Amino acid sequence: MTKQNTSEKLRMKVIGRLLNLVLFLFSFATTAKTYLIEDPFDPPTVGHLIALQTLKVQNPKDEFVVIVQDSKNTHLAPKTRANILKKQLKGNDAFKVMLESELTAKEKGLTALDLGLKSAYQNKNLKQVENISTELLLEESEAAMKERGLRVRSKYNFNNPQLRTLIQFEQLRNDRIENTDQFASIMQYTFDEKYLPENQPLIPMRAALIPLEELDSYMPPNTQIPEENLVVKKGKKYFPFLIHPESEKFFKEKLAPYEWVDDYVATPLSSHRSMVVWKKDGSTKPFGVKISLDAEVGGVRRLLSRNQIERAFAMHTFFSSIPSSELKEKKVHILGEPISFIPKGADAGMTLRDLPPLELGGNKEVVPMFSIYSRGPDNHPKIVDLLKKMELTPKKMAVDFIMEPLLDHYFYFASQFGFVGEPHEQNVLVELEGGKLNGHFYYRDMAGFTAHPDLRALSGKDMYVLPKNVSLKALKYERVGFIDNAVNYLMHSNFYAMMRALESVDETLNKNWLESKFEEIALKKLKKYYNLPAKTKTIAEARGHILDAIADKQKIVVSENECARFYNELGLLIAN
Repeated sequence: MTKQNTSEKLRMKVIGRLLNLVLFLFSFATTAKTYLIEDPFDPPTVGHLIALQTLKVQNPKDEFVVIVQDSKNTHLAPKTRANILKKQLKGNDAFKVMLESELTAKEKGLTALDLGLKSAYQNKNLKQVENISTELLLEESEAAMKERGLRVRSKYNFNNPQLRTLIQFEQLRNDRIENTDQFASIMQYTFDEKYLPENQPLIPMRAALIPLEELDSYMPPNTQIPEENLVVKKGKKYFPFLIHPESEKFFKEKLAPYEWVDDYVATPLSSHRSMVVWKKDGSTKPFGVKISLDAEVGGVRRLLSRNQIERAFAMHTFFSSIPSSELKEKKVHILGEPISFIPKGADAGMTLRDLPPLELGGNKEVVPMFSIYSRGPDNHPKIVDLLKKMELTPKKMAVDFIMEPLLDHYFYFASQFGFVGEPHEQNVLVELEGGKLNGHFYYRDMAGFTAHPDLRALSGKDMYVLPKNVSLKALKYERVGFIDNAVNYLMHSNFYAMMRALESVDETLNKNWLESKFEEIALKKLKKYYNLPAKTKTIAEARGHILDAIADKQKIVVSENECARFYNELGLLIAN
């Protein structure tokens, strides 16, 4: 009996030890591993973030130390790159971001995973990330990403090279150079900094599905709403009205009757409320929007008001009346705003905006003007590189390729069509071909323009182009001084930023030179387009002659002209 008990105890002990060994081996096999990830993108981009998120999905138990290398041959300083990555990976405990100089001996001994992303990016070999959908850009649960994200293979993602260039230049090459002697600072804002363009946010965007008949619509007759901007349920068409996270509280009660969906992801361009948007399942192509942002920037609340929407639609209509051959000859392109909607009772809306063309071909790309002036991540203005590539002196670049064409466009629009705009460096884009300026310019932000009845009358045109659902007051032309706008938005903004970029290579290209050259070129263009007396010597004199001509024109305007009656009753001339 004793022997049997002893034998049984021994057998149980052996079995117990075997079980412990099995459990030990099993625990060893399933213990999380920690890897070192080297050579991340510079700057950290959407592609890099997708790759890291994918690693997490494929290796849910593992941890990763992302090392930011101390290389000098990078666009961003190591600490800046590390901070961007930390913000992108915030809330994901699987990743630890460290500078190369901070690594301990323990971390240096970790198994290294070289994603090869940087070399792939430099060699324009995007196949390593091209099939990963925007589904992975959202902070979805691991299970949802496994279930859906990794199986999505969409052509609609971040792989269009011109779209990638546009987004990076809009977000990262923007110093926001300000002439605070003339303008209020736009660096003051009241929203969460994670939505700033320079942080390259990927914003989950909710949308309220609103029946088309329950929206105030602004679009040309017979306009077809693009497929990506419609949702059809049981044969009924709905418009997905996009709502910025900062605006959800504002719209919550107003849009409570409608279904809200979480189907979209967006990233901002240089303006905080101008976005590129995708459906997160990758089923539609990207599109541009301007949405309502319930926050202040530069002391101004950025909801998209009815007045702004009406003015933008009116100017889209006015610009559409210009023969395309004229614009082609000028190498001018208009990025229109053909469709806008305001939910009934909300009095704040959103606009579908044209993006720059993404299939130009021929080694062409379109970038905002501020991006060639900006020092950017590498602390080096791109316009300085353009000087070398185009073999130009700084002043010849400034005059022939920037000041002359922009002032020509400005006074062409004013004299021939009565249009007055705000052509600062955010509202004008340039076309690069083979890394050189080719003379093509793109104008955006239709609400930044107005059509002035006095200037149109002087050019022999009336206001009948104005859409019937747009009030004349929405144009706010009474605020506009067409000479003053040229001074404010060209000399004090666009050309000021140009000067700041070029003065590093030519110290004589300073404020005095700029003011003198602006006066010279502006006067030349005014004489060209307004047939002024040859003895006119200053812009101020030119303004006087034009105001006299407007007054003479008003005396002979026939009373049957409905729009002439509008502005005569209001007693409005060009504001000075």
